[in-house]
Amino acid sequence: SLASQSWATFIECLTNGATQFKVDSDLGMVSTMRARMLSQNRFRHLNSMARVYRNSTQTIADSTLTTITFNASDYDTDSLWDSSTKLTAAITGKYLCEGQIEMNGIAVGANGYLLMRLLKNGATVLVEQRVVQSTGANDIINCACVASFTATDYLTLVVQHNYGANNNILGNAEQTHMTLTYLGE
Repeated sequence: SLASQSWATFIECLTNGATQFKVDSDLGMVSTMRARMLSQNRFRHLNSMARVYRNSTQTIADSTLTTITFNASDYDTDSLWDSSTKLTAAITGKYLCEGQIEMNGIAVGANGYLLMRLLKNGATVLVEQRVVQSTGANDIINCACVASFTATDYLTLVVQHNYGANNNILGNAEQTHMTLTYLGE
């Protein structure tokens, strides 16, 4: 049968070490899969993850929603990072999305705030965090969530504050970063 021939081709690809193949659409499966066989004859997806950060400050204008530009990477196993502002999913499935920023503190009174959002495709808010700033200490915000992505969906991190003047996001791997990690289907 066609189904048994397609599965035979699929198993032959795995046995010969193929890392990417298309499953026959006659079986009702049309996605490209990245996978490998482990020594115990178990099938698993390759890791798909990236962690990017700023290694220098970025100025954020007062009361302006601003996309953070990242300029360094700790790891990028599947070319998810565009070398600028976004991490793009390579595989359709569930992803752990995480971001953090640290901003110079300015004493602004009881009404000052710092807002951070993780956005899917530049528009859909996945998670946001807002902190009130009044003391002048540095503000740190961290957000995380699990979200469904299709291949080519992307993650960005945006920030806004109302400190009354331009202010800087601090830059190093521990202070301002973003991660996208594939969890499974």
